[in-house]
Amino acid sequence: MKKITNTNYLVFLSIGFMLLLNIKATHAQVDKAIKYAYYFDYERAEKYLLDQKNELNDTMVLQLAEALYQQGKYPQALYYYKIADRKGVINTAQTRRNYVYASTMLREKSPYYKKTNYFKTDYFMYTVIDTFPGNSVNEDFSSFYWNNMLFVTTSRTTASNDRAFGYLYNKMPYLDVYPFTEKGKRIPYPAYLPKGINTKLHDGPIAISLDTNLVVLSRNFAHENSKKIQNLSLVFFHRDAKRHWSSAKVMEFCKPTFSSQHPFYDNKTKTLYFSSDMPGGFGGFDLYKIQWDGTKWGTPSNLGPELNSEYDEVFPSVNEEGNLLYGSDHIETTGGIDMVLFKDGNRYLLNEPFNSIYDDFGIMFKSKKEGYFSSNRYTSKFDDNIYHFVLSEPEKQSLYVKVFNESNGLEIGGVKVSYSYEDGSHAGELTAQAGMENCVIKDSADIKRAIKFTAFKDGFVWYQGASNEYKVVNGKMYKEIYLKVNPINASGNYFVADNNERNFKFGSILDNDSLNGLLVQPKDVHLHVLSNPLEGLLSVSMEDGKVKLNSGAPAGVYKFLYAICSVNNASLCDTAEVSIMVRAKQDGGNKELAITGKESDALAQIKVRSIAKSSPNKAEKGIIRVVNDTAYTTVNGGYVINVRANDRINGKKASSKNTNIENVRTDREEFTLNTKSGVVELRKGLAAGTYHMSYDLQEKRNSDLFGHANVTIIVRNMNQLPGKKGAVAKAENTVVYFNNDEPRTFQLYRPSFTYQNSFESYVKSMDDFYDKSVDSKASLDTFFISHVEGGYEELNSLLQLIQSKLNQGVQVEVAVSAYCSPIASEEYNNKLSTRRLVSVIRYLKKWNDGALYDAIETNRITFWEHAVGELEAPKDVSSSYDMVNESVFGIKASRERRVSVTVKIFSGN
Repeated sequence: MKKITNTNYLVFLSIGFMLLLNIKATHAQVDKAIKYAYYFDYERAEKYLLDQKNELNDTMVLQLAEALYQQGKYPQALYYYKIADRKGVINTAQTRRNYVYASTMLREKSPYYKKTNYFKTDYFMYTVIDTFPGNSVNEDFSSFYWNNMLFVTTSRTTASNDRAFGYLYNKMPYLDVYPFTEKGKRIPYPAYLPKGINTKLHDGPIAISLDTNLVVLSRNFAHENSKKIQNLSLVFFHRDAKRHWSSAKVMEFCKPTFSSQHPFYDNKTKTLYFSSDMPGGFGGFDLYKIQWDGTKWGTPSNLGPELNSEYDEVFPSVNEEGNLLYGSDHIETTGGIDMVLFKDGNRYLLNEPFNSIYDDFGIMFKSKKEGYFSSNRYTSKFDDNIYHFVLSEPEKQSLYVKVFNESNGLEIGGVKVSYSYEDGSHAGELTAQAGMENCVIKDSADIKRAIKFTAFKDGFVWYQGASNEYKVVNGKMYKEIYLKVNPINASGNYFVADNNERNFKFGSILDNDSLNGLLVQPKDVHLHVLSNPLEGLLSVSMEDGKVKLNSGAPAGVYKFLYAICSVNNASLCDTAEVSIMVRAKQDGGNKELAITGKESDALAQIKVRSIAKSSPNKAEKGIIRVVNDTAYTTVNGGYVINVRANDRINGKKASSKNTNIENVRTDREEFTLNTKSGVVELRKGLAAGTYHMSYDLQEKRNSDLFGHANVTIIVRNMNQLPGKKGAVAKAENTVVYFNNDEPRTFQLYRPSFTYQNSFESYVKSMDDFYDKSVDSKASLDTFFISHVEGGYEELNSLLQLIQSKLNQGVQVEVAVSAYCSPIASEEYNNKLSTRRLVSVIRYLKKWNDGALYDAIETNRITFWEHAVGELEAPKDVSSSYDMVNESVFGIKASRERRVSVTVKIFSGN
């Protein structure tokens, strides 16, 4: 559960509630929906809004999205957020943030997410984490380590807590604080602590001073305020010189009109840190501190804009080095609440596995290397668990590089990157491509050492710098480089005239040039040709930059310089070199087929002779076929086509191993062609229309063997794709199976773990089934071959179908439902279902080296996820631990441990 929503612990006044109250009531139905939200019954508000006979108005659509979001119903919430966005009613920072989080939970990108580098991401704490053995099926969070005990704030039902389900917001018991051993055993309160820590209201989190003379915790006010709300206060117990405890006292600054919560006491500075939404802050909950002199409190002070934002900052703590850590739900977090380290004036988002797309908060160090934090990962919105971590020394690993356009934050390819340690070791260079890993140092990178990087790409300012600041993404370490757009850039060109006895008309030398980050338009620049090596034969049009070469030029390579200057700023100029290779007409019957714009749309077949270096007059035969392609995509961008897919060289499929892609030209910079993979990608934002790209395909070992092709790309609006009017071409379904209890929670801590790991483990367990199952060996063979292995093969065939259809501009919807056998508790099986969903979706993202990843990220593939658990298991399926031959190893139970994948492929209108 998102603890930042706790403006009170009686009903936990939430951000969503405040948003609903701030919406202007223009309708009686709106008033009633707000009334339900006022009492924090989001389930009832949802039911009321959906039950209305009249169509929801704009305000009510947003209310419904917020009510669904607050319940953790992210797929439904996202659906209504999108509608609200189209209606123009998402106009507050909080609603935009909630829209972003709902999108993140479903692996989509929200239009409101924009990276401003509010957080730094280059501070690493390498760690191993495991779950606290004392976690329950209810909320367990904000652990406080003190005197070899772990004090846990929990909503579990206990013998002394008989107020089960008296708390409306999440239908769970009230919060109390209980001490545990680190092995997870609940123990009685020590006699030397004050009585009355737990009351009839919400109590916790807690903080205790090292000398055991001060106890502070969060607790509701005893009475409602004028708005009928019992906000949170900070109460404290103080032990005097005679070792007598005072009664619980509310700190003087606390008022019933606002909440104060999440205390943390720093023994070294005698400072209490806490979170509050008291008036005068920067927005939402802010972090504050207040001094304790041993007998009384000072005046609270806000920690300022360096830490606090318009969003919520919560759960403060201080590590052994004196640095502040806290949780934030800022719109630029990884997702939900993330843990942040404030060090040397910088805000650092903690790396994986501390932070995830879920809520991660309440980090507490028990020593320099060990501690605890809370998260609702792999569970549900209202089911936090505590995790234990131990810091470790970083292992040497691989280092990768990604390059981004500083002006828009988008990754760019075709960047020449060189690198080395400052002493010159491990020197190397590569061409970084968008969407690729771009490995710089494999298995031996030392993150403690600074690495020098230089990066260059036409159209951008040269980058040079040295640092050891890196970012971890999916468990891999990356150096991120941001290039500034060059105001004006003239980029070199290379043309080939295959036959010096005929005239040639080439493209424009301006095609690759840019002005202020955009492709040059001839009307915006003055063109100057600075030299001409073929006077009388070579000419360049000053109007559009097109090059013409007349017949009669001797064979050879000719170069000339040109300059472009901005029409609006004559001092803004750049120069570039153009190379033209002129070949002599070949003798004999094998004549070259010149490639022109009139070439067949279906196939451009080039037959050339390779001139051997050892014998210039001796020809070597070679054939390369380069196919003109037509591809479809949407304005959402992403993967478009692999241009090498239909190309052949010497009778074999063209690949990066036998060919190079050269001389790429496109009429829009939003399209990029990865010269290594052959993949064309589109950046989101280009208007619908028809666009063009061309490229040369060249044999890797023989640059004289090459071909040219054109790519026509049709970009369509989303309303040209099937929505309500679109026809489903076909629905495909497959089912994959899991072994009992798999995947386990710790397995998913590894970002590389996917369903494939579960499948391989399952197949290896066949001998256990032979030995322990109630079913015959023949029946088990049928199940494993037809269902387990067959389902895995069908899944891969289905993904191949999706990949082939994406090239036709379709939209794909994938419904993923996870099931369990009934052997464990319902709560356990719900979590297990969620883990199975995660493993299958990871597999889809990583399948075939991430072939579908871009389509997923750009919403061309959308997911509907449903963790069913054991709810649909037939009653005759055994759940007995005494009959594992049936409940674990029996085929009937094994059929229930599955994930169903249904794919709908929508055709265009």
